Amino acid sequence: MGIRRQVYEWRAAIPSEVYMADRRFTKGIPVFTPPISGATITNQIIQPRIPPGGCSIFIGGVGNNLEVPAELRASQFVVIDEVSGWDGQAGVTGESPNQDSFIQIRVNTSHYFQNPDRTVSDGLPTSAVPFPDRNGQSTVDAAIALQATQSIYTFEAFENGLPCPVYVIPGQVWDIIYTNKKSPMGYAVTDDSKFSVCYVKYLLLDGSDAVIGMQLLRSGFPVTVENVQAYRRMLIRDELFRDALLPAPTGFRRVE
Repeated sequence: MGIRRQVYEWRAAIPSEVYMADRRFTKGIPVFTPPISGATITNQIIQPRIPPGGCSIFIGGVGNNLEVPAELRASQFVVIDEVSGWDGQAGVTGESPNQDSFIQIRVNTSHYFQNPDRTVSDGLPTSAVPFPDRNGQSTVDAAIALQATQSIYTFEAFENGLPCPVYVIPGQVWDIIYTNKKSPMGYAVTDDSKFSVCYVKYLLLDGSDAVIGMQLLRSGFPVTVENVQAYRRMLIRDELFRDALLPAPTGFRRVE
């Protein structure tokens, strides 16, 4: 029981030994060690090929993955309120310098981002919600270390997360689909800005807090930490008020 703020970061990156073993995913996020001039790269990281149609950041078989999909138990409620990402291919020689990757939220069989004709779109472009802020993170050359890899910024509408959060009710399965239009092939990564990255932040309500979240949703109120806590306080005050209206017990009291 409780309210937890959780995040998940996905990187299309695996250790070279995993890639050589003909695997494209790992259970943990590999530590990236940038190359040092004159030294041998001892911890080489490979970005595997990303399917053209996109992949799940949880169980898509690319990068760091989970063992099971993001499925809620009967006592859990999730509020997805922020997503962001990065097109690592934009910094690769020969590729377009523009962001060309997208993030889509899927709950069961429904997709959050749609076209005006209600067909499924690629999702939210990472040019609108970059993660992390890549400006000033070029590490290829110390002389240009303070130069921006791309002149982009988070759009004002998304500075505080998604304007309309996505609610995932108990028993539903949710997923984040990352699509890169450049269809990158596997290659060794030598710069942190060349990783394809996706990030999601969500609120997890468990136990009685999930019940309160469902009640707020039915009543048309936003499911936020403040509203859940306010609803809980209201229930406690209501219980105390009802107890105060009960007649006081009368009669003799036995004393041991």
